[in-house]
Amino acid sequence: MSKWRVVALSILLVAGCSIGISKAEEKRKVELNIFMPGSTDDIAVLDNFEKDLGIKFISTRFYLDWSDSLDMGIVGRFHDHGAIPDLTWQPQINGTGVINTDVTSGKYDTYINNFALSVKALNFPIRISLAPEMNGYGWPSWEIGKNGNTPENHKLFWRYVIEKFDAIGANQVQWIWAPNVHHSLERYSYGELYPGDDYVDYVGLEGYNWGTSQKTEEWQSVWQTFEEVFDSSYNDLVALSSKNIFITEIGSTELGGDKASWILDMFDKLASKYTRVSGFTWFNMNKETDWRIDSSATSQAAFIAGVKALQEKLDSSDQDTIVGMSQGTGSGSGAVKRATRSSKSPNLEGRVIVSRANGAITSELPRGDSLTNDSGTEGSEVAPTVAGVSNINETSAGFYLGNIFAFLAVIFSLLCIRRQYEVNF
Repeated sequence: MSKWRVVALSILLVAGCSIGISKAEEKRKVELNIFMPGSTDDIAVLDNFEKDLGIKFISTRFYLDWSDSLDMGIVGRFHDHGAIPDLTWQPQINGTGVINTDVTSGKYDTYINNFALSVKALNFPIRISLAPEMNGYGWPSWEIGKNGNTPENHKLFWRYVIEKFDAIGANQVQWIWAPNVHHSLERYSYGELYPGDDYVDYVGLEGYNWGTSQKTEEWQSVWQTFEEVFDSSYNDLVALSSKNIFITEIGSTELGGDKASWILDMFDKLASKYTRVSGFTWFNMNKETDWRIDSSATSQAAFIAGVKALQEKLDSSDQDTIVGMSQGTGSGSGAVKRATRSSKSPNLEGRVIVSRANGAITSELPRGDSLTNDSGTEGSEVAPTVAGVSNINETSAGFYLGNIFAFLAVIFSLLCIRRQYEVNF
């Protein structure tokens, strides 16, 4: 064998091992996130709930209006708890929506800049869903089609705010653009509203199974499967953007069907069909209806079983995927960061985490009022127990084997070249 053939063989071996390593690293992560009322004031509320479920949620959601400054105590407690603070930033003041053109003309520059400076002072990541459900009709107060807000100036508004944060250096924000799932009164397509991948880290969806909980002259809600709530909206987002998807608000009622079966089906579909979903935030509140995970014993048991089933299906897939956040300091589940920003994530030690939001919108008609100043989770040490998830590192056995084979391939090539050299001379 000539030395050049040896070199070529060695290169092929190394390349093959490198492909295997890349394959091992490309694991899908599905985060479990939660909005937990009361946890901003008392972290024990979340802590006890996590212990009951045997789950540690990755992010916890809270809500602020544009009359609110960033509460450093809340985000600090969330972070200390081991969770990513997940903010729904609602552009409204005293229930009145902010006008997009007022923002881009500089009227709110002082407020935005001060908020960005507060974010910059953090030494950990924060997620922000800015002006979600903008495609509602009759909700929210900042909806497109109200107060002169249009699809075009919505996009300019979004870009303006992100550019302000970038200029100040608040680069650890993971921005989530999250419309409501499609509904019967929708006026604009997602494509008409989307500010572009350069200004977004994740795309999101907010949707609920209302069952038969709503019976008014304007709207009689009906039971919907997980697919009926999300399928068309998910497909449109996949076609629109290369970004991974977060379901930033989700929940189901008990009324009109079997909630436990609905939850199990949700986990099954997340594993098998909706593979671009990086996580979801459960709205754990008794509001328009009882959305809570523990609205019944069967609902809670189904959620715990669903987490375990999802883990098993992901573990057995060709992608060698995992549930939750892997050990280390990644930027989240599959975020494609904009080039102008970098971020780091807390060490979540391979734990599954759930974060949930404080507002609920369905695929039919709005819930009505949006929640204000009710925050998500805060921080304290939580036992690192995980339902159905051991401390699985993103770097799998395949990764280590790939490294070993690559090393052996290099040694092999060097020995062969040396032998060829000795023969020739």
